[in-house]
Amino acid sequence: MIFRSKADTLSKLSQTLSSAKILPQIMFTTQEWETNEQAIINQIIKTEWLKKGLIVRSSSLAEDQLETSYAGQFLSVSDVQSGQDCIDSINKVIASYGAQKSKDDQVLIQPMLRRSRMSGVAFSEDPNNGSPYYVINYINKKSDLSSVTDGS
Repeated sequence: MIFRSKADTLSKLSQTLSSAKILPQIMFTTQEWETNEQAIINQIIKTEWLKKGLIVRSSSLAEDQLETSYAGQFLSVSDVQSGQDCIDSINKVIASYGAQKSKDDQVLIQPMLRRSRMSGVAFSEDPNNGSPYYVINYINKKSDLSSVTDGS
């Protein structure tokens, strides 16, 4: 599998995984946001995810690559519950890309995952030195699970 962005990778995995579930998603580039903000917000509102909360996630082309992960480098905003908060959150996520922002960087929108019993990240090599080694980081608390995905 070739990694392009977090959003693209999750989209491809959602079509191939049989023993795990990836939540539905809406993804768009920063350039699409700049030119079609209202159409994107309308698409998000139609999903009705805002009623129970959604998460606005970073999906920079710099993230989750073979050579680098940049875990926790860019912003994600959880439990967004209104259209205006969604607009503000998307703008904050895009701003977190900083000076290296590309027009092809993406933003990933998903419904909030509630009542998760476990969350984790699996590696097929040691993230520190690249040696072939399986590493599984997980947390099984019912509280904030963001420490798994933010790199801490």
